[in-house]
Amino acid sequence: MRELVCAVDVGTGSARAGIFDRTGQLVARAERPIAMHRPLADHAEHDSEQIWQAVCEAVREARETAGVAPDTVAGISFDATCSLVVRGRAGEQVSVSVTGEPRWDTIVWLDHRALAEADECTATGHRVLDHVGGVPGSSCSFTPGALTPSAAAGAASARPTIRRRRPTRRDRGSQPDQARRRAASRRA
Repeated sequence: MRELVCAVDVGTGSARAGIFDRTGQLVARAERPIAMHRPLADHAEHDSEQIWQAVCEAVREARETAGVAPDTVAGISFDATCSLVVRGRAGEQVSVSVTGEPRWDTIVWLDHRALAEADECTATGHRVLDHVGGVPGSSCSFTPGALTPSAAAGAASARPTIRRRRPTRRDRGSQPDQARRRAASRRA
């Protein structure tokens, strides 16, 4: 009978794994560091491949330290910090770094390169801001570490390589669809 579970926590500086019994008692744990790249002030980047390697090593070591076979683990759970991983169409790493090194493909939550984009989003006052970043009702509804401004900053830094296709008739939809979209945008 499978009596154990594995819990993984991917943090800013390390990946941790624990093997727990049915009562929640920790049987064994392991931790592996995660490198952070800080090429400029307010920039914080990770290598997603290295994060996954750290997770795999921590899980393997925790299970081996517990002295249990893989088939005794009933399930695995993950918890991770909020980061933006950028991959190409073929799944390859795409750099978010000013250095251009492909391995730095992840914008970390504490990266603040997107201050201007966060301010721009906040300035809209859009009601969607009630559900993201910051504290509801505060003057700063959108934080620079939120994924939307970080994605905007990442896209801005990669603009020469981004290609947009022309909208097709299918994208534009039928006339009734267009009328619904116009009405919805007026309500927004």
